[in-house]
Amino acid sequence: MIILRSMEFLLISYFLYDLVKILLSYKKTKYLRSAMEGAFSDKKRYLMIIPVYKEQERMIKCIENMEKLDWEADKLDVYICTTEKEPMDGNDTQTITEKALVNKKLKYHYEIVRYPYTDGNMAEQVNYAYMQAGNKYDIICIYNADSMPERASIRYADLCFDNNQTDYVQQRAIYSNYQKNNVFSIGYSIYQSIFEINKNLIKDMDHKGENVVGRGLYIRRSAIDDKIYPTDFFCEDMALSFELIETDKKITTIPCFEINEPPQKLRDIINQQYVWFHTALKVKEIIQYVMNKCNRTEVSLKTKKKTLRRITDNIIWTVTSPLMLMIAVWDIKYILCIYCYAVLLVLAVDICFKVRTYKTILFDAFCWMLYLFVLSLGPIKCLVKKIPMLFGGKVYEEKYKTPRVREK
Repeated sequence: MIILRSMEFLLISYFLYDLVKILLSYKKTKYLRSAMEGAFSDKKRYLMIIPVYKEQERMIKCIENMEKLDWEADKLDVYICTTEKEPMDGNDTQTITEKALVNKKLKYHYEIVRYPYTDGNMAEQVNYAYMQAGNKYDIICIYNADSMPERASIRYADLCFDNNQTDYVQQRAIYSNYQKNNVFSIGYSIYQSIFEINKNLIKDMDHKGENVVGRGLYIRRSAIDDKIYPTDFFCEDMALSFELIETDKKITTIPCFEINEPPQKLRDIINQQYVWFHTALKVKEIIQYVMNKCNRTEVSLKTKKKTLRRITDNIIWTVTSPLMLMIAVWDIKYILCIYCYAVLLVLAVDICFKVRTYKTILFDAFCWMLYLFVLSLGPIKCLVKKIPMLFGGKVYEEKYKTPRVREK
């Protein structure tokens, strides 16, 4: 009975805390937006890098999204970086992009840069494109092919760079445009959007942000050494986040979002979560990498705290789905309570941030709750694949690419 009551108390406390954070994030977003509206800056010159691989279905829409950005035509160049990993066969990303750029009156200057190797991934592509660009840009920004940044994104970022202490500006993402996807994809969209709002956005606005991600990231060129991203890990952004924490670099946010497209199939979601969790297990190696790069021997207190939070997050991530299953078997009324909470959660996010396209609150809340039952499958798959290592075996590891091309 004590265990049951303790679980009820923890669930209710967590639910209320989560809802309050959504409202606080919305209030701070509105305040920051109003504080920045009407301000003007010196109009720095921007280079936007978009790494692409098997993005045939996205490139026309990607260019259209970039054209909607509100910036001076001669102050923004867009480098679309393809790769030798994707052979040119007439239906490849580069050919599709070249056709999309021909005979069109485009506001910004576009250039296709081809990463000349068949190995490597996004980090190598971005670093290569940056090295080809030269030193004529003030700010480097990175987006993905499926990114849909709000019109004023660069203007808000530019104002942040007027503060000389700011070298890294992060735009947070929410996931939408999912009305044609399955229930797990819809649940993923809502879950990840809430995660961005409650885990990252609210910390950013308190100037306690500690996570950068691989897209929607703006960096002052003078803060970049020889490359933008580390290339030693599956997820380049986690290693970069630890590096910024260790060197006490400030991460600033902007009060508008980029809209991302979620994976459309459950297997794609699981594989993506597998990649994320795979890097999340590499905390020790990441810290060692950062220490070597910064030529330090003593790990800072901030890094130690971040490491503890990362380990805690890994545990919660892994046990969420088994816990949900146990709750469902234990007493169905708790699942009903979680569903009622999900309705309030989706409603709060919709009122504040207008994430969803269709007003289907009850169905979306069901999708969010259903997604919790599969949330741990990626981490569990990663742990299972590592079992041979306990007996001295080797595990072949390759970064999974979420497909963005129509399957034949």
